[in-house]
Amino acid sequence: MSRNQYETQIDLKNEQNAIKRLEEHSGRKSFKLPISYRIDFAMRNEDDDITSWVEVKTRKNNYRQYPTLAISITKLMAGISFEQKTGLPFFLVVQWRDFIGYTRISSLEGFKIKVGGRSDRSDPADEEPMVHIPIENFKKLKNEEER
Repeated sequence: MSRNQYETQIDLKNEQNAIKRLEEHSGRKSFKLPISYRIDFAMRNEDDDITSWVEVKTRKNNYRQYPTLAISITKLMAGISFEQKTGLPFFLVVQWRDFIGYTRISSLEGFKIKVGGRSDRSDPADEEPMVHIPIENFKKLKNEEER
């Protein structure tokens, strides 16, 4: 039985905004990966060589509202596996209401892992092991005007 997909058009628009900012910041172009990859994007250079893997998340709260960002362990494990198998870095990009940041994730060592997730949709698959990443780990994505 397949899992419900809760991604809305607004979610996709926010994801596109965040990835466009990453493109501006990095000078690379994004490539949307099929859902079977479990992570969102590959970044590529002008020769279409893949240079990194990226998961994009958006949050409806402000950057400093919580001390950590909680994210599904399976998302991070997928990205870490891609990094380990290809030698290309894996980045997590998060768009909060007031900040877009990124961090490289190479290992889950040192992060707290707790049961968590959503409980407002009556979907038992919404609660799962979550990795808590301190928000101080995120660097600001700068756009052209900020350089």
